[in-house]
Amino acid sequence: MPLPPTTDTFCKRSTDSLDPVYLRPTKTIDSDHPEILATVKRLALSHPSPETTTVALFDFVRDQIRYD
Repeated sequence: MPLPPTTDTFCKRSTDSLDPVYLRPTKTIDSDHPEILATVKRLALSHPSPETTTVALFDFVRDQIRYD
């Protein structure tokens, strides 16, 4: 079984076709917060493919982040 991709590899491969403006943190989205980055890294390193990492990230947001 191949090793999971690093976070940098996953993010680079997954965002190549996106306009960088959509990836920046905003006043309401703290995507550069250390706790968020650590969670992304932990989930990315524990899943073997970008697809399963994406599902894990979706599940985490759906199940762990409270919002109104």
